[in-house]
Amino acid sequence: MLESWCEKAYEMGAWEALLYIGYHTGDGSRYVNEVKRRVLKNENLAIRKLAWLYDGGLFIEKDLKEAARLYELFLTQAKEPYPILLRSIHYDLAKIYTKLEDWPNVIINAQYVIDQKLGDGSDTLAKALKEDAVVAMNN
Repeated sequence: MLESWCEKAYEMGAWEALLYIGYHTGDGSRYVNEVKRRVLKNENLAIRKLAWLYDGGLFIEKDLKEAARLYELFLTQAKEPYPILLRSIHYDLAKIYTKLEDWPNVIINAQYVIDQKLGDGSDTLAKALKEDAVVAMNN
């Protein structure tokens, strides 16, 4: 039932429905293929989704460098006036760069989150990432 509903949603243009089909069947290849096809058309939402897939290793081999590259591409093209989304991307980048031990980029992205101060506690988490990066750079 879920799969047929998602297929109908996909046919009506809701391509994100392929993600739920992938969750349901355990095969997310259609979703990955659709996202990659849309990335080739330079659709910013698809770029963000592909970065998310690479970051988490969902339906695709985990690749933090590619995730970071795609998130950075998303940010250079972002026209959305959604500070929460942009802050979330910067926070994800700070975490990725921490894993890659790219301390200058951890600091840059964490500082963006800190500067936003939206009151949800993410600035505290970003401060910790930044402090750890500064310590790592000085060691």
